[in-house]
Amino acid sequence: MKSFIIILLGVLVVIGVAIGLLITQVPPAQEGMVEKGVENLFALDSFKHQGKISASLPEGQGAFSLDFQGSLDKSEPENWLSVFELDLAVASQGTELSLSMELRVLEDALYIKIASLPNLGFGSEIDEFLNILVGQWIKVDLDTLKELAGNEGYTDSLALEETKQFLEDLKALLVDKSIFQIENDLGKEEVGSDKANHYLVSIDKEVLKELIPEYVALAAKYAPVEQAALYQEEMDTALEQMPQAIDNAWERIGGISFDAWLTTKGDYLKRLKYNQSFEPADFELTGSGTIDILFDFTFSDFDKEVEILAPSNALPFEELFGGLLTGLDQLVPEELEAEEFNPEDFDWEILDLEE
Repeated sequence: MKSFIIILLGVLVVIGVAIGLLITQVPPAQEGMVEKGVENLFALDSFKHQGKISASLPEGQGAFSLDFQGSLDKSEPENWLSVFELDLAVASQGTELSLSMELRVLEDALYIKIASLPNLGFGSEIDEFLNILVGQWIKVDLDTLKELAGNEGYTDSLALEETKQFLEDLKALLVDKSIFQIENDLGKEEVGSDKANHYLVSIDKEVLKELIPEYVALAAKYAPVEQAALYQEEMDTALEQMPQAIDNAWERIGGISFDAWLTTKGDYLKRLKYNQSFEPADFELTGSGTIDILFDFTFSDFDKEVEILAPSNALPFEELFGGLLTGLDQLVPEELEAEEFNPEDFDWEILDLEE
């Protein structure tokens, strides 16, 4: 299980960074067909999306799959609405876990419904409580989200301005840098109800090596100071080793290429697909068979009306978890900082320990 998770996370990081850069990249005019297709897609007021991410190791050593679908409505720039449904499954050495849930974002609240939960074996009381949550909509308002994230004093206007500035800095970082190369034009195809041009696209290794440290430095600029300082040393070491790690990965797997489809009408990104099989030796593993990785995303219903409504039977998050959060808050004094722990400041009586 450990080796499977390490391999999966490694592949997810490389592909995730590539797709993330693809989504945010804004190329110069008339350059970068794939990037332009993404830009056109996110310029729409609404669209639907669905996809699958999966990975499997040989000889039943492990498997992971995530199926999802949803809609995005951003006709009001400062009030994006979205719905997201997912089915997650993980299997390893005879153990299988699955989770299904739906999330809706409306105005100033997040709604969550867990459709199914795995049996985690926490104990009868906790399992009973978790079973109550299955099928129940939970409403988490904006203030609660800020409290959970430790951003009680963070105003909406400040968050919006900082987000705008981050996107502007990101555009400046990515200008004149094309990480994606069109390797082959595979012709026109029908994808769902749309006609699309099919391309084979590769990732430029040298541009990726250049962009990742710059992207990480930019993201760190907007991260909370405490978090940035905590992980700075580890991040510096990782970034120092990253160019060689990318070279090694490219040598083992022969680079990264994927398929992209752009609609013939409007040049919207219609589909992205990465599907590759590797030999166990590519990841220093043994055994027969292959390691199979799949990323497949499809977009549809461009600029069509999307109806996303708040569930009528949602229970407030505080009603379900308020007592639990209050108890956790009491365990740690407000003035206590992680790097300055003093046992005398801790209210040990809360734990009701027997001497």
